[in-house]
Amino acid sequence: MMNKAVANPLTSFILMCGLFLSLLPAANASLIGQSVDFCFNGTRLGPVTTDTSECTSEGSAVVVDPGVEFVQAGSVGAIARDVDLTADTISLIYSGVSSGSPDLFILSNLNWGSTPGSITGLTLLTADPLSVITMFTADTIGLLVTNPLVDATVTFRIETTHVPIPSMLPLFVLGLVVMFARCKRRVTG
Repeated sequence: MMNKAVANPLTSFILMCGLFLSLLPAANASLIGQSVDFCFNGTRLGPVTTDTSECTSEGSAVVVDPGVEFVQAGSVGAIARDVDLTADTISLIYSGVSSGSPDLFILSNLNWGSTPGSITGLTLLTADPLSVITMFTADTIGLLVTNPLVDATVTFRIETTHVPIPSMLPLFVLGLVVMFARCKRRVTG
């Protein structure tokens, strides 16, 4: 038979652990609501880069979904290039008449709000039928479209790693200290 002085602390400990785990933030990091910087070069002949000094036009926008963040990004001739971001994807949308020159897109300052993270890769979801060379750093993506075509779209999923910050950890530790102090007082007193 379990001693009442031991049963109550064990129950309290289990309840505190459940409370702690339920209060941890979700690991769903997202670009939605974050400000992203963009730059473009419609005459890029060299290799892909994340160096923004290579750009001929630039801007910034807050990521919304649904909605295109950079409309007519880098209009050269009669071709329109839109850039659409979601929580974890990038789409380049071409329409109009192709200029034939390679296009460089650089998206930088990619942050995931309160869940710090870094880019670890890009997964091609659709390439309808664009040819794209990619490069990335922890918070910047460079995309070089080598064959800009009329009415084409390319979409990448942004692969990331994130370290959740358990904001309730200090409260949990304090609860454990108080609980064990009460148990010790019950056992000795």
